[in-house]
Amino acid sequence: MIICNQAGIELIESFEGCPLTAYQDTRGIWTIGRGHTGPEVVPGLIWTQVQADQQFLQDLHQRAEGPLNQLLRVTLNPNQFAALCSLAFNIGAGGFRASSALHLCNLGELDQVPAHILLWDRNHDGSINAGLVRRRQAECALWAKTEITAFMRD
Repeated sequence: MIICNQAGIELIESFEGCPLTAYQDTRGIWTIGRGHTGPEVVPGLIWTQVQADQQFLQDLHQRAEGPLNQLLRVTLNPNQFAALCSLAFNIGAGGFRASSALHLCNLGELDQVPAHILLWDRNHDGSINAGLVRRRQAECALWAKTEITAFMRD
């Protein structure tokens, strides 16, 4: 199983934030930590940072890494995989499954994927969300970043 690299984790963390007290998101869904939702998230719930960090890793696996490992039919570099982890974490496995970004990946049209990542910049009412625009741009920048392996000559 391929997992999200540190650059991807840091990207997700930077956009998700980490409130330790439950709050209602823009759709009215009770949320805590780095975007965690569920029946256990209720008004007044407070977590420790350790709880939030542990739940984030579980959510990352369930909402992004696991689905990507099942859905992708091509080999990606670690940054490309991490960029898609961020996208899937944000839009959900169902949204990612139906996305043109996944379709293009599986066709091997990797150069076209960033333009299709950028399409996910809207609120539920169809209006453009500046935060999502920035997140999509960051995901595209990570997608384009190649890993440089340092080595020493004798």
